[in-house]
Amino acid sequence: VMVDVLAAYNAIPDDDGGVQLGINTGPKFPKGYNKGHLPYSEHIQGIQRAQGTNVLLMAGSGTTEHSGHLFAAQLEPSSAQGSSLGSAAGASSPPASNVIVDVERVDIEYDHCGGLSTQGPYLVVGCEAGCKPIMRVMGKCHEVSRVHFYDVSNPLLPKKLPYVIPREGATAGASGLLQEADGRYLLIVGRTDSAILDFYRSNSTSLLSDPGFKPLGTWYKASLTAAEGQKPFFGDYQNLNLVRQTDGKVFLFGVYRSFKGLGSDYVDLFELNTDGEISIHQLGSKRLNCWVCWFLPIQVVLIGFIMCLMAIKSFLTLRAISHSLAWPRFLYTQMDGKGDLSDLELDHAVLSSSDDTSGDNACGSSMHSEDSCCLRLLSKLIPVFILLVPTICLMVAAWFAVRGVNFTAGAGVYFDSPEKLFVYGTDWEPTNGVLALKEFQ
Repeated sequence: VMVDVLAAYNAIPDDDGGVQLGINTGPKFPKGYNKGHLPYSEHIQGIQRAQGTNVLLMAGSGTTEHSGHLFAAQLEPSSAQGSSLGSAAGASSPPASNVIVDVERVDIEYDHCGGLSTQGPYLVVGCEAGCKPIMRVMGKCHEVSRVHFYDVSNPLLPKKLPYVIPREGATAGASGLLQEADGRYLLIVGRTDSAILDFYRSNSTSLLSDPGFKPLGTWYKASLTAAEGQKPFFGDYQNLNLVRQTDGKVFLFGVYRSFKGLGSDYVDLFELNTDGEISIHQLGSKRLNCWVCWFLPIQVVLIGFIMCLMAIKSFLTLRAISHSLAWPRFLYTQMDGKGDLSDLELDHAVLSSSDDTSGDNACGSSMHSEDSCCLRLLSKLIPVFILLVPTICLMVAAWFAVRGVNFTAGAGVYFDSPEKLFVYGTDWEPTNGVLALKEFQ
C-alpha cells in the first residue's frame, strides 16, 4: 500500500540510465541460458524483488531442459544508498554474495514462463506453450497456458502451491497480483503481449490453498482512456504490477521496450477500476533508457546517403534509356531516311553490340570517355550499396539494441515504501557466469 503512487512515479527521473548490478549464476544455474546470440530461446522473462528483502525472483524460459524456471537470487545491499541494491562494482564483477541460491522448475510442459508478480508472501507466474520465433511471427503459436502460485515467505526457497489456473485458448505472457481492501486477491493475466487482460478475483483471503479464483472480466486495449494531455498508448508489456493506494485507488504499472525490442525502455502508469465495467486510465509514460539515441544521428546520415545513391541511380537509368532510344534516330538521320528496314535493325544490333563490347572491354576507347566508364561502373555498384549498407546497419543496431539489460528480456516494479519506487531490468541471459541487471529509482 502506498500513500501517493503518482508522486512516487514522477520522482523517477527520465532517461536515468539506472545503476548497474550483477548476479553470479552459481552452481545451480540450468543449461542453455548462455548461448549468446539471437533468438534467445532461453532467456530471463520477468523480475521481482521480494517485499522487504534483498532477494530478486526471476522467471525464465528454458527450451534445453524443456522447463520454465523460477530463480531466487540473494543480493548484497548498498549501504550508501539506503534500500538500493546498486553496487559500485557494477554488473561485470559483482561480489561473491550476489548469487542465484535456488532454481525451481515451474512447468515441464509449458516451458515459456512470462512476467511474474509478488504480493506479500505470494508469487504468481504464468507459463505458456513454447513457440519458435518464426511461428510467433506468423501468429501460429499454440495458445494454451497455466498460472502457477508460490509461497515466498522464505523467498530463497519458494514453495509451489498445490493448484493452478488452466487457460485453454489463452496465453499468459504477464501476471499481476494484488490483495484488495477486503482481503481477497485480484489477479490479472495478459495475453497477446498484454493487449488483452483477463481479470480474476479470489473467494478466499489466503492463497495457501486453492482460493477459488473466478473470472471477473476481460479488458481490451482498444478501450484505454488517458488523462488530459496524455496520448493513450498501451504497450507490449512484459511485466504487470498492481499497487493499492491508501485511499483505495488501484494502479497498474507496465514495463516494455518500444519498436519490438529495438527501441527504448518505458514504465507506464495507469489507474485501474474493477467496480462494474473494468476500465484502465493512463496517467503517464516514462522513458528510463534510450538505447537507440546514439544511433539516431547515424540514421540521418545513412538515410541521406541512401537518398543520394537512389538519385544517382535514377539519373543513370534515365540516361541509359535516353541513350538506347537515340540509336534508331541516329541511324535514320545518317541514312537520310532511306534504306531497308532490315538493314536498319541489323545496323542497330551491330552498333549496340559494338557499344556493349567497348563498354565492357575498352572502357577507355574512343567511343567512351573515362567519365562514361565510371558512370557505368557506378551504376552497377549502387544497387549493391542500396541493399547492403542498410542491411548491415540494421544488423549492427539490432545487436547492440537487443543485447544487454532491457525491458523485453525482463523487468518489474518494486514498491519499497509509501513514497519509493524501484524498477528492475535484466539481460536476456548471463555472460561469463554473470547476469547483468539495472536498478532505476
